[in-house]
Amino acid sequence: MKKIIFLFMALSLLLNACTPAEETPPRLTDEDIQATAISMAWTMAAQTIEAMPTPLSPTATYMPAPTATQTIEAMPTPLSPTATYMPAPTATQTSEDPIPSRIEFSVHSADYEVKVIGVDKPTQIYPGGDFYYIPGEGDMFLDVGIKVSNFTGSDALFKWSDIYITNKYQEKWYPTWGSYKQSNSVLDPLITEIFEFQIHPEVDPDAHFYLDNNGYLRAIFRLPKNNLYYYFGFGDLPLIEIDYRYLNDQPLLKIPIKRR
Repeated sequence: MKKIIFLFMALSLLLNACTPAEETPPRLTDEDIQATAISMAWTMAAQTIEAMPTPLSPTATYMPAPTATQTIEAMPTPLSPTATYMPAPTATQTSEDPIPSRIEFSVHSADYEVKVIGVDKPTQIYPGGDFYYIPGEGDMFLDVGIKVSNFTGSDALFKWSDIYITNKYQEKWYPTWGSYKQSNSVLDPLITEIFEFQIHPEVDPDAHFYLDNNGYLRAIFRLPKNNLYYYFGFGDLPLIEIDYRYLNDQPLLKIPIKRR
């Protein structure tokens, strides 16, 4: 037994003597440690990026991008200005610019009715006193007889400047002489006596008359002859057309009448 133990010990020593000694590993410097750490950090960063999910492309969305056609269909279509249910007002529908009436027809409102029943073109006017009058070169007298009805139930005050003649250029002329006669009978206003004094607003701005239930007006105007049509106006009633051909603004001439 002792021999065997001694033999094992001898073999063990022999094996240890034959085994080469292990090399001592080199010592790491601080620079080696820092370089190793940086390399590991870059490696981890690259692996992290590779592990992240790839973002979807903007065109790979499951919702379709709105197009111009879709937007227009989704928005309410505005109505065209001509697609309104109310008709656009025209010049013939407005009360400020009505169509003139023909001379054979009357014009009226809820309160008054006016009808031109006579028109004359005298070459001279004699209102009384010492003078008679002629229109002057390029002008004419227009003598207009009018029947007026008052539905208000009471006398109405009118100025003579409420009565006028106009043309298509909206120029206005007012009566130089005139008269009013209340009557429920039929008469010719062109033969009624006119006032001797002038009623033109440039001469007497306050000249007026009172309109009864029924009456007749006579208004004498001095007008240029260069208008094809004239229109008679009474207050705010529609105009009445007066067709006079070859009808310039000259001063009114006064010629004295010799007394015997």
